[in-house]
Amino acid sequence: MAKYGWILAFPAIAVLFNPLVPMAFARSAFLTLYVGCLATFLLSLGMAMPAPRLSMCTPGSESL
Repeated sequence: MAKYGWILAFPAIAVLFNPLVPMAFARSAFLTLYVGCLATFLLSLGMAMPAPRLSMCTPGSESL
């Protein structure tokens, strides 16, 4: 269910920073949005990393 949040977050970011219809923000609001968007992107990269897999061969195990 949490993955659906990304479906809403990235189009909203695209609308905020749309180069065709630019939106004007106060400097403090822009910096807040900028940091929030950066955090969202970095968080999505962290969640996209695959979990490490365990190898089939472990030290001290017997072979099949």
